[in-house]
Amino acid sequence: MLAVCVHAVARENVWQPAQDNASWRAECGACHMAFPPGLLSVDDWLDIMSRLDQHYGVDASLEPKVKVEIYDYLKQNGASSRMFGSRDEVPRITTSDRFVAKHRSAIRLWAKGQIKTLSDCGACHKEAGEAGGKSEK
Repeated sequence: MLAVCVHAVARENVWQPAQDNASWRAECGACHMAFPPGLLSVDDWLDIMSRLDQHYGVDASLEPKVKVEIYDYLKQNGASSRMFGSRDEVPRITTSDRFVAKHRSAIRLWAKGQIKTLSDCGACHKEAGEAGGKSEK
């Protein structure tokens, strides 16, 4: 019973991963915020890592050693099961059922051009900007 309670508490603050990784923070945070591993399932992260040469329209390829290090970090710290119901061809946090349900106002503002990108979590979630590295502006 205690393990269930601890797991639930750990997921409440997804912005603070149980472990940190300098390569993940530097490489992923170089272009956008380094999204916390708990925002996607391990399978989704591994899918994303397998296509870094086509990372949402950009070649984000990494040196093999760094790629393995980040891959292992995401595998150890990603969500154990899918937290979101929907999935694009490549997993996107911003199109997940949970994200859409919790961010309807932001999506409306983005559709009107009043928000540049939905992936700038730090614009509203200050703890995201602190924990996730560079925010995309």
